[in-house]
Amino acid sequence: MFIYRILAAVAAILGAAMGVIRIFEVRGGYEASGLAVAGDTNRMILIVCTLVFVVAAVVLSLGLHTSDRRNSPRAFTHPSRAISLVYFAAMCLFVVTALFMILGCIGSFSAPTLISGLLLFFACAGMILLSFLLAKAIFPQDLSFVALIPTFWACYQLILSFRAETQNPVMSAYIFEVSALVFMVLTFFFQAGMLYNRKILRRTYFATTVSLFLCTLCGVSKLVLGISDISAKAHLFDKVTMLAPGFMYFGGAVYAAYVLLCLLREHVDSTPTAN
Repeated sequence: MFIYRILAAVAAILGAAMGVIRIFEVRGGYEASGLAVAGDTNRMILIVCTLVFVVAAVVLSLGLHTSDRRNSPRAFTHPSRAISLVYFAAMCLFVVTALFMILGCIGSFSAPTLISGLLLFFACAGMILLSFLLAKAIFPQDLSFVALIPTFWACYQLILSFRAETQNPVMSAYIFEVSALVFMVLTFFFQAGMLYNRKILRRTYFATTVSLFLCTLCGVSKLVLGISDISAKAHLFDKVTMLAPGFMYFGGAVYAAYVLLCLLREHVDSTPTAN
């Protein structure tokens, strides 16, 4: 499992580095009209590094060793204190995102954004409840639906983000953010599948690793760009709206790190989960 831990660490470190490059690419890689500057060096570095990382993730995922314990809900039961702290850090980031979305609607009302914020808030409440059940190695079927709520939210947020960019002819302006949301959806979906006893360890590892990379990239760039542009907004509610995407992507990155910690930990409890 050592090389898989290395790739997970590389995903976070490389994602942060690419996030910094993304900031320079956004600030200097586009003309005043919004069209992309041809042959921009920062954009080429982003594309090449992302493709190389995705290929590496595919190759390593195919060689991932599986077992009955690791390829089941047991991978997520009885987490250590460190893993639990990472989980609740992700929940805190998602709750802040939800609050910023909801508060932003006070200044400039947007029904889709309000729905997304409320759905994310309830998703977090369900995930916190689920974490206590998994800590006791209990996963009753009558509460298992809460594992799917984050997937519904991520799909909804993906639709909103893609719809906001459909009129933009410059794909490089939004491809990393949309791709990060796609892999966030897959992370939630595949993890929920494992909780339902589906044998999808390799796909879960691949989706989660790429999600960690892309969400870190977008989290760094969105938060820094949002903070730098925040002074241009006069109202507090408009300012918190600008910060919401950064916290959302960081929440996705930390949650992906939690899933990877569960999948790659040395000891996986053998206590069967309750039906």
